[in-house]
Formats: sequence, C-alpha cells, structure tokens
Amino acid sequence: MTDQFLYLEEINSKKSLDWVQKENTLTSEKLTQNQFFKETYVGLEKVLFEAQALPYISKIGAYVYNFWQDHINVLGVWRRALLENYQKEDIQWETLIDFDQLSADEGVKWFFGGVERLEIDDQYCLVYLSENGADSVQIREFNLAERNFVDGGFFIESAKTQVRWISQNEIYVMTDFGDGSLTLSGYPKIVKRWKRDTPLNEAKTVFEVFDQDLSAFAFLDHCKGYERHVFTRIINFYESEYFVGEEQFKLNVPKDARVSFYRNLMLIELKSHWDISAGYLAGSLMCIDFDAFKNGDREFDVIFKSSTCKTLSNYTFTQDFLILDIMKDVSNYLEVYDIQSGIKLVDAIYPDEAYSQITIDSVENFNNDVLISIQSFINPPTQYLVELESMKKQKLKSKAHSIDQSHYRVAQHFALSKDGTKVPYFQISLEQSQLNHLPVLIEGYGGFEVSLTPRFLEKEIESLISKGVVYVIANIRGGNEYGPDWHQQALKHNRHKSYEDFSAVAQHLIDRGVTIKEKLAAIGGSNGGLLMGNMLMQYPDLFSAIVCEVPLLDMLRFTQIGAGYSWIAEYGDPLDSQDAKYLKTISPYHLLGEYFESTAKLPAVLFYTTTTDDRVTPAHARKMAAKMKSMNIPNVYFYEQVDGGHSIFANKKLSAFHSALVSSFLFEVGFR
Repeated sequence: MTDQFLYLEEINSKKSLDWVQKENTLTSEKLTQNQFFKETYVGLEKVLFEAQALPYISKIGAYVYNFWQDHINVLGVWRRALLENYQKEDIQWETLIDFDQLSADEGVKWFFGGVERLEIDDQYCLVYLSENGADSVQIREFNLAERNFVDGGFFIESAKTQVRWISQNEIYVMTDFGDGSLTLSGYPKIVKRWKRDTPLNEAKTVFEVFDQDLSAFAFLDHCKGYERHVFTRIINFYESEYFVGEEQFKLNVPKDARVSFYRNLMLIELKSHWDISAGYLAGSLMCIDFDAFKNGDREFDVIFKSSTCKTLSNYTFTQDFLILDIMKDVSNYLEVYDIQSGIKLVDAIYPDEAYSQITIDSVENFNNDVLISIQSFINPPTQYLVELESMKKQKLKSKAHSIDQSHYRVAQHFALSKDGTKVPYFQISLEQSQLNHLPVLIEGYGGFEVSLTPRFLEKEIESLISKGVVYVIANIRGGNEYGPDWHQQALKHNRHKSYEDFSAVAQHLIDRGVTIKEKLAAIGGSNGGLLMGNMLMQYPDLFSAIVCEVPLLDMLRFTQIGAGYSWIAEYGDPLDSQDAKYLKTISPYHLLGEYFESTAKLPAVLFYTTTTDDRVTPAHARKMAAKMKSMNIPNVYFYEQVDGGHSIFANKKLSAFHSALVSSFLFEVGFR
C-alpha cells in the first residue's frame, strides 16, 4: 500500500516545511497563548537561569573547564578558571570561546559539541562545533594558551566525525572522505592518519571496516611507557573487534565484550558468558597482563561479578586507583581499588541520601584526584574533590536553589510485569499530597542499555510536581539497570517486554490508587518515543495523554531514515521476513489503521521533534501526526523546533519552552 505521507521524509522540502509550519501554528495557538503556559515558561526560565546555578566542570591540570549558558550567553561560553580560584565565592573565569559572538561573526548558529584534548600537551585541543545542534560536527584546532583557533591548524568540514590525537603534529581522523568512505549506517568506515600541514585527502588510510558495520575507530593510548595504538571495528551497538599496535594484533575475545587498557593491564567487561572458563560470567569485569595475554595466557583476575540487584555501570582510572561505578536497585555508589597492590578494594564512596546518583565528572591519569558530583531527584548537584590516597572528600560547590526539598517525597516501588518480572519505578511527589487519584506523568526509555538513574528534576519540579503532578520514572527492560541480561531480555523479537513492563507500572499506579486512567500520562523520547507510540496504540485504555518526542514510529522503514540502519542490532532488520513480521506488531505507524478502525478513542498526543535531528530525523513524528489527522483523530498536536538536533535541549531557552509546552499540553488537554 502506498504511503501517502512519504513526502514528509524529505526534511527540508517546501511541501514538508509548509506542513510543519501549519501544524506548529495550530499547536502554538492552543498551547502557548494561555496564561498557564506563560507563567510556567517564566518560572522555568527563572529556575534555569538562576545566577547561583552550579557550573558543571571538568578538571584538566590546574584548571577547571565549564560550558555556561544564561540570558546573555544563549548559545553559551566555553571558559576556564584555576581550581584554587574556582573554590572562591567570586570566580575569575577566562573565556575561551564565546559561541554567541562566533555565531554572529560567521552567520552560522554554532553549538558546542565538546573537545578532544592532547593529553601530552595542555596547550592544544580539537573543538567540535555543531551547526544548529545536529550530530554532524565541524572540527577546528584551538590554542588554549592564546585562546584562539589555530590559523592553518587542523580543520575538517561538517560531517559525522571523530578525531583523536597521535602527537602534536598528527591525528587520527574518522570522517566522510567522499564516495565509499561511510558505512550503510552513515558513519565513518575508514581511519586515516593526518599529518599537520598536509592536505586531508593525502592522509594515509590505516584501518577500514565493512559497509555493513556501524563504524571504524582508532586512538593512541598516551600512557607513558605503555603507548599503544588501538583500532576498533564496531560491528554494531553491541559487538566489536579490537586490533592493537600498528601491526594490528587482533584480540581473541568475545565480540560483545568491551575492552580497555591501563598501563600493562587489559580489562574486559563481559556482556555474555565466556565459555573458556565457568567463572567468566556476563556482567563481570576482569583483567590480565596484556603481554601474557598475547602469549596465550587466559587466566584473568575477576575484579567484579554482577548479582541479582547489583551491576557495573562504568569504571575509570586515576594514576594509582581503579574506580568502579556500581548500581544497586537503580541507585549507585563507587568502589575504589588500589592498582599498585594487586587490585585490592580499599574503600567506597556512598551518597548521603537514598535514591541518589554519584557522577564521576573528571579524572586524570597523572594524579589521584577525582572530581565527583552527587545529586538526587529533589536535591541539586553538589561537587566534591576526592583525594583517593587519603579518601579526603572536599566540598567544592553546591547549587543554591529556591526549591525546599522538605516539600517533596521520593519513593521506589516495584510492579509485576506480564511474565512475572519485578520492574522498579521511582515516584516523586509533593510531601503533603494524599496519593489518591492524582495526575501522574510516567517517563520511560527501555533500550540501548540506557539506564534512567536519579537526576535532579529541576524542570519537572517547577513545571509539574509543584503543581500537583506525581512524576514517575519506570526502569523497564531494555536498559542497563540490572546489567546485560536486563537489556537482552527486550532485544529484537522480545521488544514487547519493554512495553509490558511500562504498562505494568501504569497499572500498578492505578491499582495503588495513586491515579486513574483519566489522569495518567506518559512521556518518552527517541527509543522512548517508540515506547510512547506503542503505549498509544497498544495500551490506549491506560492513558489520557502521551508525549512522544523525537521518536521512531515507522518500524518497517526505520533503516532507510537517518541513522536507522545502525539500530538493526537492537530492533531487527525490516528486510528480513521474520523480523519484518515482528516489527509490524510494534510499529505504531502501521498499527494505527488496524487499531483505530475498531476503537473510538485514543489518548491525546503531543509529537515533539526538531528539524535538525539528523539521527532519527523528524520524519517519523511528522508522518504519524499527519496520518492521525487524516483519520480525524481528535487531540493530536505536533510541534517541530528548528534547532537542537536529536537532544532537543540545545540551550536553556529551548529547554524552558519545551517543558512549558509539555506542561501546558498536559493541563490543558491531557489530564481530564
């Protein structure tokens, strides 16, 4: 059957943009002209632009670095200060790049995409510049000492690019080199070594992967005395092959294992059982002397084993210590191991309150200081500098905030999914609320090993919770909340388990009397947008409203839209007959006609996307909204902002607008 809305996949065609403009106008007239939206937007801007907001920092040598946005610096400034000065009340910031000024000078709206620093020299870095917030980036070399872009330095035009330093005069480049240089997923297929003062097209190809792979990657480990080149064939999101040294020695390890190096050690994080030993289990972190491994030794030391409720989220190194980030029932703590004495557990760092998140913000491999921040759903981040030798934890700064934490309450509950799996969820509400038939908004994701961990709900408190909404975060399968198996249980033909988990949380809230279906809404973006599409089509009787953001919705064409080919490992391949048969059952765009023919009412829905999303693209949301409107389904709203890319929140003004629009939709349309 012909797809009459296929034209909306043409992102910048006049016909598509005319449709977008019409829908934006209709949504704006309904949702942004009321007093509720205006007051909520003002309140959000006040919260987001507070003068005492905490700068998020990373530490490099004597300096801390920060990217800052406010009313004046809408696109932001990248800046730095000496660590000793940062600890004072009046911080003397040194501006490195003013993005508002740069954008005005060049006539391009540049967003900060991060930096790649030359570890062996603090003077130079490579800056990622994103036009309008897209995934594609331009690369420019920057001199930190002189605070300017290097005239005639390394420069690469906008593409989906990654770069890594080899030396001050040579870098690895993974970018679009022209015909045949990208995989079918649209990512770099080739790695080249590029020497300073030579044309990029003369750079030497040193590594290449296959068209069907996700991408190629390379870097040089600069650890003094243990320098090694590492090349990676990234087959898909979950499988890779590693090649070490300029001779590209292939590591004989499971393809789904994740490999890293520190000095003489090779570390392996297992995602499945490795059959060479009964003790090498999924979720384990192991290490071995790399030279011994090359010579055939397979006797690994097991550092960490996952358990029913405890899993490894991440790990990192300082000069003499290994730090494990461990999650237990979706809250985390840090374990500290002394590397110099045979990897021995010496201490742990715990948050001060339940349902909190410790984030490792910055570490360096030439000292034993670690910069961390601790936050919870109702407490803003506090920054600490921890000296690991003494385990002295020095408070650097905390965010002054107008929110009174005593007014709010956090709890964790567990729902029972269809197959008997216990599914955790967090519930955040006003302290004085009687949890009886209140409006509820549930957030979910459920894919790509992404965990929804505690975070300060700054915007949600202002726009929803303080207004009486109970905010719920569902930790459904497909994420990494309980390790590799939690993700793998919802892969491909088991995707419906994520949806059963989410619906179980919704039903549990109703059964507990917290809410009723007329006041129950759900929100999710990207893969979470696909989740929302399936809530809309498969569980419409549970919800009064759905907020579906930057979503996937057409699961029979997703591999032909944006970077969709790269997600075959997660969802399956529509060109495979068995996969296609299953994908149709979770494709909201195709379920729409089948469902609506037999049912009179769907939840109200707001589709929110961006024109500059070059990952999922706005095509899915456009087509779904257009199809629903063609069927005269009521309460269908669509809004597409220009800037922001896939992340939506490219700056604080956009973030405030988005949250106010969602809140207006829920209160004006969704909650009945």
